[in-house]
Amino acid sequence: MPDCRNRLLAGSLGATMAFLVCAPRVAQAQRRCRVADVAVSPSQTSVRVGATYPFTATAYDATGNPCDNITFVWTSSSPALSTIDANGIAHGIAAGSVEIRARTGVGAAARTGTAVLIVEASVATQSDRATSSTIPGYSPVFGRPNGPGYAAFDRQPEGAGPADGLFVDPLQLTLVRGESRALDFRAVRGGDGQNAQRIPIMFSVDPGGERILAVDSFGIVTSLGEAGAATVRLTIPGQQRIQPKLVRVDVRADTLRFNRVDFSMTPGTSETLSVFIPAQSRALNPGGLFQFTSSDPTKVRVNPVNPVIEALAPGVARITAQSSIYPEITATVHVHRRVTSLRLDPPDSVRTLAIGGRTTVRAAALAADNTPVPEAPITWRAPDSAIVFDTATGQVTGRRSGQATILVSVPTIRDEALTRMVRIRVVAGGLSVARQRFGMGVGERLPLEVQLLDDARNTVGLANTYLGWTATPDTVARVDNGNEIVALKPGRVRLTGRATWDSTVALDIFVVGDILVTGQNQGRRDLLVKWNNGQNWSPLTSDSAVELQAAWSQDLTRIAFTARPFSLQPQRVPTAALFLVNADGTGRLRVTDDSSMVRYPSFLPGGQRIVFESNRGVRQPAQIWMVEVRGDTVGVARQLTTATPGVANTAPAVSRDGLRMAYVSFRETGPGRPVYGIYQANIDASEERLKTVAPAGQRLDNPAYSPDGRTLYFLRSDAGRPPAQRVYRLNLEAASDTAVAVTPPGTFVNAFTVSGDGSLLALAITEAAQGNQQGAQRVVLFTIGTGATQAVDTSPEERLASPVLRPATPRPAVAPSH
Repeated sequence: MPDCRNRLLAGSLGATMAFLVCAPRVAQAQRRCRVADVAVSPSQTSVRVGATYPFTATAYDATGNPCDNITFVWTSSSPALSTIDANGIAHGIAAGSVEIRARTGVGAAARTGTAVLIVEASVATQSDRATSSTIPGYSPVFGRPNGPGYAAFDRQPEGAGPADGLFVDPLQLTLVRGESRALDFRAVRGGDGQNAQRIPIMFSVDPGGERILAVDSFGIVTSLGEAGAATVRLTIPGQQRIQPKLVRVDVRADTLRFNRVDFSMTPGTSETLSVFIPAQSRALNPGGLFQFTSSDPTKVRVNPVNPVIEALAPGVARITAQSSIYPEITATVHVHRRVTSLRLDPPDSVRTLAIGGRTTVRAAALAADNTPVPEAPITWRAPDSAIVFDTATGQVTGRRSGQATILVSVPTIRDEALTRMVRIRVVAGGLSVARQRFGMGVGERLPLEVQLLDDARNTVGLANTYLGWTATPDTVARVDNGNEIVALKPGRVRLTGRATWDSTVALDIFVVGDILVTGQNQGRRDLLVKWNNGQNWSPLTSDSAVELQAAWSQDLTRIAFTARPFSLQPQRVPTAALFLVNADGTGRLRVTDDSSMVRYPSFLPGGQRIVFESNRGVRQPAQIWMVEVRGDTVGVARQLTTATPGVANTAPAVSRDGLRMAYVSFRETGPGRPVYGIYQANIDASEERLKTVAPAGQRLDNPAYSPDGRTLYFLRSDAGRPPAQRVYRLNLEAASDTAVAVTPPGTFVNAFTVSGDGSLLALAITEAAQGNQQGAQRVVLFTIGTGATQAVDTSPEERLASPVLRPATPRPAVAPSH
């Protein structure tokens, strides 16, 4: 604790921070409001000997807003004349004038409000009543003359010299019905404007205004039950040289309400409500106009004369104010369980935030059993200019470099509160990259640009020169020269850039090979990735299922594939499910889970929607479906193509822009003449167009778009013996069917894909064999321009199939300028 005492002495800001650090973390008790002023109502009144009168006190902060949950100490300047109890109820003892005081706080923080109580010795006569008032004013002047106008002496300040004029404030007055307001007036000298000797003043209401208001001999204006305008006239009897004064009074029928209509309290606390006039943006002194009641005094108690309420027990009560002039007004009070602790998110620790960056802080009030008390009113304060704090949403925005503290408090009992803090460190600038997750091929290099952001999240320049980079693991990829990503081998790497002011930016990079295939791996048929012209490979899956077909997402971060259970008789296992994994083989997610056969998965841009072929449904030919996967959440698959009786739509392929798809369908193009055709449609299967048909007896399969979307490649079987199946291509921009063969005659291509630049085909070829034996299958790369081939197999035992060349590498490492 000596260290804490030293820190408390080290400057104002440091002392503030030290106090918050050194104070107990859970039970820092403090006032919920810094009291700047205290007002006692009424400011002057009278009471007979033996009678009582209730005073109320309201505390205000420096901006004039009332403070809640404030307790007062009541005292009397002369207990021999009047006493006052802890609830502000004064009791007349003997005749005389007493000052009533209400104090809150101690030491330098103490604030006191005062009022004058006149204790009258005897029952007033009718003439006394004409010259007495219980509305705020001044003490009676001892020995003043009797006669018309001399009652005004009681409310004039002492002065010197003869009066030359009369000062009155205000000259225009706005009241609501039933309200009273005291005029302020004094005799003044003409020479210097100072207070003169007291003068008698007669108060009257000009003809026509008597039904609207009344004024007594002390200058107390009281509005009656009718709205309208009237004039109060102040005249000085016997002194013609002092001109009368006119006060215009506007009595309005404005509606009233409580200043708080629905709020929470904790047992043992008190609140002072006010009757508010919304149209005039001010409070009304409710004394004499209203009677206050509680719907459940066991939960909430209210003073019947003034709206001072006290919470007693958990529950809900309605406070009602009734008047003979106004409709009743109500406020609902929720008394919640006592709060014993506060839970913060983030906890009491320093959170680093860049200028313009955003984070969210939250707090929960907890009861003694550690369960939330959601009704408890939580108060937030962020006095530091380094941040902008939205108390409604809890969002914090860095504004300028520096340290900031957010204080959160909740009332516990009476005027005490639990206070906790969140410390925010705002650093020099935010960091941004175009995307934080993308893929690239082995051996590729991509430029990396990290943008520096200002407080409006606008780009103000590059931050590369301020960053140091780490790679985990550093064998998959690294950052060279602070501005280039180098891919080393397949896998996943987290690249983290840290600025000199401790801001960080992180990227997840998936380094992928050149080709995906299915092949033998330790006696299983798994999904493999190959690179370095097929010389290097690694498994992406390792399980008992048989992987069949795969597809890369366009950003190279995810792979969709189909797989079926292992069986010694695969022809008797007609099911295959759709799966999704990260590009490094992690995060396996099953997308379909039924008894259907799924084939030909294809991603749409963005990597969240997958189109595939499935025969799901009762006795339904295969159709094309789409499913959306966000993170680990799989949406409901929906059917895209229409199920015409007996017609299947299969083997979907999606264009790189995601706007179109091509698929195979076996249907009649003329009466009794069903043939295979390839159709193109919008991605929602609308505006279907037949693009090419196969000769009778020949099959079509496996359509695939070129990267630019202008050419469609597909498989077509050839007539004759031995059987052959070749890759054809079709110009989609031509007006007619211009399909031509790409691969040489006599080859049997089982499956293929197009490279990211459109120059290569990866072919799965079944070689010819003698007799009835099935030939061996191999995977080769076929150059479209020259017809040259290159084997991908490293040994016949691999038995590779279903090749998939990776798409063109996206270039998301460069952030766009704002």
